[in-house]
Amino acid sequence: MTYPTDEEPPLVGETIARMALSVVPFGGAVDIMLEDTRKRLAYRVRQTVEEIVDETGEDVLATRLAESPDVEAVFVQGIEAATRTGYEAKRRLLSRVVTAAVLDDARIDEGLLVVMALRDLDAPHLRTLAVMRRAVAEAEREDALLPPEVKGDGAFPPNRLIDAVVGAIATATAEIPWVVIAGLTRSGALEPRGTLGSIERSRAEHFQISHFGEQLLAHLSEVGDSASPPSM
Repeated sequence: MTYPTDEEPPLVGETIARMALSVVPFGGAVDIMLEDTRKRLAYRVRQTVEEIVDETGEDVLATRLAESPDVEAVFVQGIEAATRTGYEAKRRLLSRVVTAAVLDDARIDEGLLVVMALRDLDAPHLRTLAVMRRAVAEAEREDALLPPEVKGDGAFPPNRLIDAVVGAIATATAEIPWVVIAGLTRSGALEPRGTLGSIERSRAEHFQISHFGEQLLAHLSEVGDSASPPSM
C-alpha cells in the first residue's frame, strides 16, 4: 500500500488501536483522542529534529545520517526516546546528545550510551538521582563545617562522613519506590557500595551515584532542569 508524499504511514500500534476502537460503541470520541495524541507525538519529533538541525545544519545532518550507521543509530534511537517522554528536560537532553554525535565522531559512543540509558529512565528516575545528589552534597557540606578536632588528621576517609552520606540518602529516598532505584542501577547511574555479597540489595542507601550518573545530572543541568523532587 502506498501513501501520498505529504502523509506518513500509520504506526503499527496506531493501526491496531484503530481496529480495536472500531468494535467499541464510543470509538468515535476515543478515536479523536488517539489522533490528538498522535499529533502531540509528531510535534515532539518535529521539535527535537528542528533543534538538531538548528545546530548541525540540514545538509550536514543528512550527510552524516547517510554515511554513518552509528550516527544513524544514535539519531533514530534518540528521536524515538524523545517521542515517548513527557519530561521536557529529558527530551532536550536527547536532542543535545544526538547533536553532539552528529557533529563529532568521538561523541558517538557516549551518545549511544546516554540514549540507551534514557530510553529506560524517565522523570521519576532522574529526579530521584538528583534528590540523592543533593543529599550527598548537603552531608558533605555539613562535614566540611566540622571543627578540625572532630575531623582528625584526614589520613583516611572518615567513617563519620560515610555514615552521614548513607543516612542522608536513606532519609531523602525513604518514600521512593524500590523499582525506581532498581531502574537506576540497571542503567548504570547507581553503583553498589561494597562488594556484591556484603550488603542487602533492597535499600537506596546501599548505592552511590556512579560516574555515569554524575554525567547524566551534569547534562540535565546544562539543559536547565532543576530536577525537582519527585511526587510519589
